[in-house]
Amino acid sequence: MTLPGDSSFPAEYKEKLDECDSVGPALRNLVEKNILPRDIMTRAAFENATVCILHTQFETFRRSHSTVS
Repeated sequence: MTLPGDSSFPAEYKEKLDECDSVGPALRNLVEKNILPRDIMTRAAFENATVCILHTQFETFRRSHSTVS
């Protein structure tokens, strides 16, 4: 699980450090509100993630196998 927008920047970018700095306050908010992973990772969330992954893999496969000779 990550915050929205995380993993967008390469590790050596300054923006990655900003992403890391935003985790603490977000985590504190979750703890204060007693929000657990099972409250976030619902069946619908897993289904959505599966669709996104399958779509991404299909696009990668399609691009790598659609070369014109």
